[in-house]
Amino acid sequence: MEDALVTIKFADLLRAFDFVSFGAQFESRAFICVDTGAIYCTSDVLEFDEEVPQDLEISDR
Repeated sequence: MEDALVTIKFADLLRAFDFVSFGAQFESRAFICVDTGAIYCTSDVLEFDEEVPQDLEISDR
């Protein structure tokens, strides 16, 4: 089975990169869903209203 490519906007990728780069190392993380292209941001110090998948940090996808 061939994997399909997901398209994301460069501005969204840059925003996630900036988010992760701001602050202490490993304090904030960003994940790209390879199925939908959605970008999820998480942080140890910031609260978000955005729902993230429960297996976000342990999934092999």
